[in-house]
Amino acid sequence: MGCVLGWSAGPVAELTDIAVHHQHMQKGGGTRLLRSFLEEMRRRGVEEVQLDVRENNQAAIALYTAFQFKVVGRRTDYYADGEDALLYSLFF
Repeated sequence: MGCVLGWSAGPVAELTDIAVHHQHMQKGGGTRLLRSFLEEMRRRGVEEVQLDVRENNQAAIALYTAFQFKVVGRRTDYYADGEDALLYSLFF
């Protein structure tokens, strides 16, 4: 189906990647992976999960927004093509 990558250190975690096989896109695969990651972070006692996402990645932004992530910043010209990254955080 896919994979989710991230790390935690004390009260903070970072979600670095969610990858969903093309056959599972638009079928809830990303939602299941994100939910599983967040449940594990809660179990570990994490208080905040951080991530960044391309400004134009509307599918990812919709997913993170559905889980109550909030925009907390921006990295200007973050990607090689000059696109900005939006910084999101979720506090438990």
